[in-house]
Amino acid sequence: MPLKTQKYEGCIDRFDKTGFSGWAYYKNTPDTPVDIEIYDAVTQTNIGTVTADIYRKDLEDAGIGNGYHAFRFDFPGHMADGKDYTITAKIVNTDFILSSISFPINIPVEIEYEGYIEFFYKTGFSGWAYSKKTPDTPVDIEIYDAVTQTLIDTVTADIYRNDLEDAGIGNGYHAFRFDFPDHMADGKEHTITAKIVSTDFILSSNVFMINIPVEIEYEGYIEVFDKTGFSGWAYNKKNPDTPVDIEIYDVTTKTHIAIITADTYRKDLEELGIGNGCHAFRFDFPDHLADGNDHSITAKIFNTDFFLSSSFLIVNIPVEIEYEGYIEGFGKTGFSGWAYNKKTPDTPIDIEIYDVTTTQTHIGTVTADTYRKDLEESGIGNGCHAFHFFFPEYMADNKTHTISVKIRNTDYILKDSPFSIGMNMDIEFITADITDNCNLRCPFCPVTHKGLMDNGFMTIETFTKVISFLPYLPAASFYLSSLYEPTLHPELAKLLELIPLQLRKRVLFTTNLAANLSDNILIAMSKSGIHHINILADTLNPSLYPKLRKGGIFDRFINNLKRLASLFSQQPRAPQLHYITVALKSNIGEIPDIVTQCATKYASVFHEIRYPFNVTGIDSQWKKDNFITDEADWDTLEKSLKDTGISYVLHRPPENYYSKVVSPADCCETRQHQTLALPPGKPIQLRIDYKGTIRILNREDDFLVNVNLLDNPVTLISTFF
Repeated sequence: MPLKTQKYEGCIDRFDKTGFSGWAYYKNTPDTPVDIEIYDAVTQTNIGTVTADIYRKDLEDAGIGNGYHAFRFDFPGHMADGKDYTITAKIVNTDFILSSISFPINIPVEIEYEGYIEFFYKTGFSGWAYSKKTPDTPVDIEIYDAVTQTLIDTVTADIYRNDLEDAGIGNGYHAFRFDFPDHMADGKEHTITAKIVSTDFILSSNVFMINIPVEIEYEGYIEVFDKTGFSGWAYNKKNPDTPVDIEIYDVTTKTHIAIITADTYRKDLEELGIGNGCHAFRFDFPDHLADGNDHSITAKIFNTDFFLSSSFLIVNIPVEIEYEGYIEGFGKTGFSGWAYNKKTPDTPIDIEIYDVTTTQTHIGTVTADTYRKDLEESGIGNGCHAFHFFFPEYMADNKTHTISVKIRNTDYILKDSPFSIGMNMDIEFITADITDNCNLRCPFCPVTHKGLMDNGFMTIETFTKVISFLPYLPAASFYLSSLYEPTLHPELAKLLELIPLQLRKRVLFTTNLAANLSDNILIAMSKSGIHHINILADTLNPSLYPKLRKGGIFDRFINNLKRLASLFSQQPRAPQLHYITVALKSNIGEIPDIVTQCATKYASVFHEIRYPFNVTGIDSQWKKDNFITDEADWDTLEKSLKDTGISYVLHRPPENYYSKVVSPADCCETRQHQTLALPPGKPIQLRIDYKGTIRILNREDDFLVNVNLLDNPVTLISTFF
């Protein structure tokens, strides 16, 4: 006898393609589960019975008995036949139906197979496939030309892929790769389909089309092109270990220039699968092309129509200049440089010097015959081509003189000539900051920096005024950086270009080399012609670097350093690279190795080891933990440096140095012995900030004036002598 339905409560609250769930209970016995009958509503056939005894907290919280009244019913396998069913569910032995209406279902026939084509290549395709009923057994895949229904090939899907196993695709051994056969590389369209053998199951819902071009037998490229020639590689794919010959033509004159063999070994070619790697070449333009005219050059593989580049190379090689020479160093008493004749590279030549201030006055002749090792190493003859010239006494007349230097009996004027000299002022150095910030926050820095993004940059107009002092400075005495990082300036390359060629040897700057520097800025630095660049290198230890150079990334610093050293070594007139290392307790044991590596790997010509500035703003505990105050430690360091056999300069702190704290204003980025202002009467020292404000360092009173307000900055400063 059915129970009264009003005493029951329940519903179906979730439904999916595999079954449904809900809850039900009898209010009179709220802690006793009830059974649910599931019927096919059309045929009134009992499909199954399930007990509503699963615990759900939300039911208990809602006062539905003890909460153990939920159920889940999964449709039986025979219902997965693609037909429509209308399902109803009620509590056993009652008329209480859990849903107000019956609900329809349609469970599709389960597909036995599954598989996909995932990746297409010009040489083939890959994917996976398997049988769900035998998930650990590989299946075979047939590949057809869908248009002609021609079987192309059969491949077994038995390659292991971890992602398949993780996704529950059998044991994971169900991937495959199919490479198109050679006969399909015919330049024609082919429509491809792939299916599991002995089934109608196609791996992709649509067929796909391919068009494999006829394979080109040869491959080759012109990669590097310069004024002296070009280089590249070429080979025959069918004979990958046999070199091919390259024909070079002048298309302009329709002239055959030369035949060369592409047989030079390159490891990168071998690693890329370009035969045995012996397929590179280099071609140097012959002398007759150095005629100042345009030539259209093309290169092709001998006895073929295969051209190594898609278009002609246009070259214009100027008539070779017989002579070469430069003015390099300026001082108050004279200048130096080098010059030679390329056609007679071991024979010295004579240099004529003229004062061209008003009229062309010959003031002397000197022979360029002094030996310099760097000249010989750069291929400048036998190296005996340097010279030095002393200015005559009459030029010490407090006037500016313009000097021109040329090779005797020629019209060849040495590079960086003419140049101007002035003897009416005695400036020791100028430190000019082109920025007012730094990208690092080093714990021993003498400057308290502002926010990293709050940068000020010297304008082109201000810089033009500032460099008006250059004619009155000796070599290596104009600093583009004093307290801040110059490479942050977005127009650093342009500023370097604005410096007159004949005055660049008076300029230098210091960088931490920690910014994100492009190849272009490093190239600009290598070609700048300035006297030298100081590199701050306190450690080459990756773990110590971020502690000393706070905010810096070691890998970026090393990458910058390697690229810089490489570029400078390729540029004969690149600035010298000087290195500065601050000696601390944390790096003292590493310093000899830093000096050695900088000299042997990073093109160092001068290495300075400093003590840290004892300035306000540095944490007192940090000073105690890091400053080297024991003379014995300095003695040990000096002995270790001598043992390296490499040239260095070691600055020890003066006696009682650490007992006195100085202001950051008394520090500037010059040699350590020049860091404090000189007393009045000594050569003048100037500091100029990014806004153009000038401060004379060795005046007792502060003298401040902005360079932009002066028509002639030099005239004003000269009044202090």
